[in-house]
Amino acid sequence: MDTIAATFPKSVVKKVDLLVASGLYLNRSEVLRAALRDLVLKERASKASRRSIAAFETRVRNLAKEARWRNRYVALYRGKPIDSDVDQDALLRRVLERREDPIHIVFAGRTERNRRD
Repeated sequence: MDTIAATFPKSVVKKVDLLVASGLYLNRSEVLRAALRDLVLKERASKASRRSIAAFETRVRNLAKEARWRNRYVALYRGKPIDSDVDQDALLRRVLERREDPIHIVFAGRTERNRRD
């Protein structure tokens, strides 16, 4: 294990000491290791979420390029279109009768952002 020196405000040190005094942690190092581990895991999950959202947005933009899906509400299951309709309510009623779960419904319309594509 490597040692990292860090400086913290007194208010943070007091809170760390309270956690140690409560018996939840053996010492200050254990508190800081747990906090940093949680921060790194949270950041990793956040990056994965951003990549997933970006991929989903790309998929919707690509649907808008295809005449079959353009300007229609499209039901997606595992990222693939399974049904579409110009009437969102009609599509939703059909989707609710299906077994697949979860299903996303998106509008595959041309937006300012994807018009230049």
